[in-house]
Amino acid sequence: MIEDLSDILFFAEDLADLSRSMIESELAQGFDLEIKADGSPVTSVDRAVEAALRERIAARFPQHGVIGEEFEDEAADAEEVWVLDPIDGTKQFATGLPLYGSLIAFARAGRPLVGVMDFPATRDRWRGAVGHPTTRNNRAVKVRDCTDLASAWIACGNPTRGGSAEAAACLGLAQRGRQSVWGGGSYAFAQVASGRIDLAPDCGLDAFDYAAVVPVLEGAGGLAVDWRGAPLTLTGGTQVLMLGDRRLKDPALALLEEAAL
Repeated sequence: MIEDLSDILFFAEDLADLSRSMIESELAQGFDLEIKADGSPVTSVDRAVEAALRERIAARFPQHGVIGEEFEDEAADAEEVWVLDPIDGTKQFATGLPLYGSLIAFARAGRPLVGVMDFPATRDRWRGAVGHPTTRNNRAVKVRDCTDLASAWIACGNPTRGGSAEAAACLGLAQRGRQSVWGGGSYAFAQVASGRIDLAPDCGLDAFDYAAVVPVLEGAGGLAVDWRGAPLTLTGGTQVLMLGDRRLKDPALALLEEAAL
């Protein structure tokens, strides 16, 4: 049985407060932009925020590991690990689009148990933890009923991320829904928890891209799995499917199955 996670959740929100204040401050002052070796962008704000979050975690929980996007992992094999994406959606941040945010997760034995998703530009924050209801801006949210793919609103990630077969699989799934949107990133994942979107497939992700989503979505009644239907852990695959109504799992995975092999 998992003990009460209130203290961990409170600390995760404290980290999110720090992240938001730094992003707003750094944005007002301007920032440097670089392209990393893998071709993805990174700003001076990404690095400053992650460094500050790591410092605060080390001061409070020196025995915990940290996995983050911008720096080397620290004790990633520890029983308890924090997973950080200081700015998820750096391309959006750099181009002035508001769908970027900080993703902060706490995991034990590879399972994400606490997640905070904070979006400074929209002033939205989702938080979730095992044993706690998921909230958006301190109001409880839940997924909506949707039993038929033909009635579903589907949000797909960046179609240029991942391979061509994965992009085709996402497109095929999107075409089966009632409506589809693309490129919403983690903000779209959060809206699955709020019942605005029914399912969201994506690929080419790392643990820091989805760990915070797992407890947020599950605390709202949804489900976070990979394209084989397995629960998402810190060592899961790069292909993810965020579901509102769990009854969409089998038909959605059937359409994604070929790309998952």
